Amino acid sequence: MNICCFKAWRRRFMRTEYRQSMALLLLLLGVSQVATAQSVPASEQQYDVYHLSAEAQIDVANDLMSVNVTAQATDNDSAELANKINATMGWAVAKLKAYPSLSTRTLDYQTYPQYERGGSRIKGWVASQSIRLESDNFEQVSKALQVLQARMQVQGMQLKAKPETRKKAEDQLINTALEAFKQRATLIQTNMGAPGYRVMNMSINTSGSRVHHRGQENYRAESLDMAVSAAPVVEAGTSTVTVHINGQIQLE
Repeated sequence: MNICCFKAWRRRFMRTEYRQSMALLLLLLGVSQVATAQSVPASEQQYDVYHLSAEAQIDVANDLMSVNVTAQATDNDSAELANKINATMGWAVAKLKAYPSLSTRTLDYQTYPQYERGGSRIKGWVASQSIRLESDNFEQVSKALQVLQARMQVQGMQLKAKPETRKKAEDQLINTALEAFKQRATLIQTNMGAPGYRVMNMSINTSGSRVHHRGQENYRAESLDMAVSAAPVVEAGTSTVTVHINGQIQLE
């Protein structure tokens, strides 16, 4: 290759390299401009943003009763002890067949030793097993307890709202809480002189219920001494269902 041809080739090569470098530079600038443009709205969202919350609650009637009834026995022989518990549980299950509206479930069998006064030697064993009764028919539960207390003891009672009752109340409360949220948002918009607002985000949560009873607290303490001929008196009380709404709005 002579000198003239070499110089001409070198000029073309340099022009090609220049064009490629400029194209790459423009591409990088374009990406940077797009990224900058996309980041602007995110920063603008930080202006005229207000956090607010609303709440609504209602008391609903407790319409589900759950009761644990326990068979308990003591014996020096653990095998004989198990037979006693099984006999009582079998008797209870047979008696409960007369109350088809009750849902029943047997709970864990438990056994533990009894020690002599000094604690050096086991003198016997104590065993227990429970049945859980659950129903919305409080009268049937009371009658079943009246029968079972001939050989078993009531260890605990819970009154609460059924899941479907809670859900119905929650659905109603969501509408009420949303209206309260919108009223507060409108109050902020009006006070700040804005033509409108938009909701940026919102969360809706339901809380656990607070259960209110009247007269039930004494039932557990007195149940062991209650006469078998007397059915327990139950006053259901209410549960509080609450809906919380938290969110952000941006004024226009």
